[in-house]
Amino acid sequence: MNEKNLVSFGEMAPERHKELSRLGGIASGQTRARRAYMKAAAREIQLRMVYFKDADADLKAEWAEFQRWRRSEKKRRVNAGKRGRKA
Repeated sequence: MNEKNLVSFGEMAPERHKELSRLGGIASGQTRARRAYMKAAAREIQLRMVYFKDADADLKAEWAEFQRWRRSEKKRRVNAGKRGRKA
């Protein structure tokens, strides 16, 4: 290993220590921002899943109602046609 990379902060020049600390702070801020963004994105995905689950149930109920109406209309047309022929 390179011994120059293993210098402790106490043995390091104050300017170098200040520079490395500043870079560490910048990296820490970027990491915090990235984590906050990921948490917000995950929360949005969870909320969308709940919303679409509710919307999916409503859509299925509306589709079932439409199918019932369509079957009743078909029966109504067939019966109306039979009555028209008898007259």
